[in-house]
Amino acid sequence: MTLRAAAKSGDDGPIAAAISAASELIVDAGKEQKDKTDALLQELVVAATGPFGLHQCAWALDRSKEFSADLVAEILEALVKVDLENKGTIEIVDVNLAKMIGLGMGAQVASFVTRFGAANPSDFQITSLDSVIRAFNKQSPKELDDLLVGWLLDGNSSLCHQLGDLLEKEELEGKRRDIDFAMFSLSDADFGYLARKAVGYLFMQPVTSASIVFSLCRFAPESELREMEELLFNPLAINYLSVSERLVEPISKDKSDKARPVAKAVKARVDEYLRGLRDSGKIAELHPSERQRQAEFQRHSDEMAKVGKAVNDKSVFANLFTKVVVLYGNRSVSYHRIGKEEPRRIEAEMHPHGVSIEIPRVELIDPVGLQQQLLSFRTERRQR
Repeated sequence: MTLRAAAKSGDDGPIAAAISAASELIVDAGKEQKDKTDALLQELVVAATGPFGLHQCAWALDRSKEFSADLVAEILEALVKVDLENKGTIEIVDVNLAKMIGLGMGAQVASFVTRFGAANPSDFQITSLDSVIRAFNKQSPKELDDLLVGWLLDGNSSLCHQLGDLLEKEELEGKRRDIDFAMFSLSDADFGYLARKAVGYLFMQPVTSASIVFSLCRFAPESELREMEELLFNPLAINYLSVSERLVEPISKDKSDKARPVAKAVKARVDEYLRGLRDSGKIAELHPSERQRQAEFQRHSDEMAKVGKAVNDKSVFANLFTKVVVLYGNRSVSYHRIGKEEPRRIEAEMHPHGVSIEIPRVELIDPVGLQQQLLSFRTERRQR
C-alpha cells in the first residue's frame, strides 16, 4: 500500500524509490505476488515523469526478462520522455536496451529507438546509443533491417541522416547488406522510392547503398527494374569503382542471383562509360590553371592546419607527452635517464602512414549537380 501511495502522490522522489523497491521485490516473488508487483510497477512507471523516476525506470529495464510484456512496454513508453541532457540516464538506457536485444527483444528496442528519435528530432544522435548499435549489428540483423527499411519508408530526415552511424561498418565504403524484402508489404512504387532514399542518404557508403538496391531488384516487379538499373549506374557505379568491383562484377557472374540481369546491364554501361573517358584523352581546357592550383593548395593547407590544431587542442596525449617536431630525417633520437643510471639513447624509426578515401568522380566535375540529385532523393515523399 505504501508503494501505491507513492504512485498517487505524484512526487518524483518517492516514485523513484518505489520503482527501485518494487523492481527488487519482483525478482524473488512467487507467481501471485509477482503479478501483483508487476501491476503495481506499471502504475509507478506511468506516474514517473520526473528525472529521478525516469532514471529508476532505466535501471529497472535491467530486469526486463522478469517483467511482463505490458510492463516492459510501459517502461519503454516512459523512457521516451528522458531528457537527452541527462547523460547518466541515457547511458543506462543504452546498456539495458543492448541487453534486451540479446534476449530477443530487438523489435521492442527498434520501436523505442524510432519513437525516441522522432520525439527529439533536433537533438537525438544515434551514436549516444553505441551499445545498441553494436548489439543490432552483431546480434539482431533482422530487426536492424526492419529499422533501416522503416526509417527509409517514413522518410524522417533527422533519422535517415543517421543511418550511416546506425550501420556499423568495417570500411569507409560500408558493408554489404542483403535484405529480404519479401518480409515487407511494399507497393510497386515503394521499390523505386526505397532505392532512391537508400542512394540519397547512404551515398557516402556506396557498397551499402548499392547492395540495398540490388536486394530490391530481387523482389521488385519488372516495371521497376529499369529504375534500379539507372540508380546503380548513375550515381553509384560511375562515381565509385568499389561498387563495380565488390557488387556489380560478382553479381553479374552469379547465375543463381535474381539480380544478375540488372548487374549485367549496369556492367555493360559502366564499361562503355569508362571506355569513353579513356578515349577522350587529356583535355587541356579542363585542367585548372597554375594560379588555381596554388590557390587550392593553400586553401587545403590552411584547412588541414586548422583541423590539426583543433584535434591537438582536444587531445588527451597532447597534455601527457612533450611535442617534438622533426624537420629532417627518418628517425628520432632521445635520451632517457632511469634513476641514477647514465642516460639511455633511444632511437625510434619513422614509418610512412596514410589513409585513402574514394571520392565520387562527379564531385570533381559537377558537385552542385550531384548534390541536387541526392537532395531530390532525400526530400521525395512516399506515394500513399
